[in-house]
Amino acid sequence: MDAVRCFVGRNQNSWDKLLPQIAGALRASVNRHTGFTPNMLMLGREVYMPADLVFPTIEKEQEEADYTDYVGQLEQGIKTAHETARKILKSNVEVMKRNYDVKLYMRQYDVGDVVYILNAATVKGQSRKLGPPWKGPAVVERRISPYLYKVRLQKGSMTTSHDRMKPCKIAMRPAWIKKIQRELKAELSSQMDLEEMEGKEEVYCICNGPDSGQFMVQCDICDEWFHGECVNITEEELGDTDDYICPNCDWAKSN
Repeated sequence: MDAVRCFVGRNQNSWDKLLPQIAGALRASVNRHTGFTPNMLMLGREVYMPADLVFPTIEKEQEEADYTDYVGQLEQGIKTAHETARKILKSNVEVMKRNYDVKLYMRQYDVGDVVYILNAATVKGQSRKLGPPWKGPAVVERRISPYLYKVRLQKGSMTTSHDRMKPCKIAMRPAWIKKIQRELKAELSSQMDLEEMEGKEEVYCICNGPDSGQFMVQCDICDEWFHGECVNITEEELGDTDDYICPNCDWAKSN
């Protein structure tokens, strides 16, 4: 199906006319798991292609060949190819299992990451099997939960799961993606600044300490607050005075 998708592209009107040629190309391609072509495993030899017939590179066999020897060699060749393919498949299965176990984790995405989204929609009049399996690119807009993300496409937004997304590694990104990334980066930066300001504890007094709940007094000149312990004044002493001047303002007033 991957080969058919690459061949038909967006035109799905005549995809079945050249299926024999596509199938022939697949049968003549070396399988990465077995190390042999399907033709070799099925027939014990490679099939002549049109180019081989026009430009022969293999010496023509003798016309008076011993068919008994040929059948024996063919049988032995197929047997050897199958045994080798089984060994390679067994080794590949072990490698794939090991790689799958290592990568078996929940993929995390950050805000601003560019991803592709699994295309589960069906367009009327078109076959979903022949269409592209992924749509996008899209930009991760917000992480709703460890499993759900809100992503923004060029036309609209949607919520999807992490297992229906994959990273987009295109080098030349469209201008609308760069614009969205700049907006998200500015929004995230302002949000972090706001959280930092909210989390920052306000300080007072000449000791630059926070309001710890102990007795504090406010200066009537500069309106700053001071810990009574830091300016050597108690609540009882303040009750007998009409106003209070902090040491800084008192020093400035006297000079």
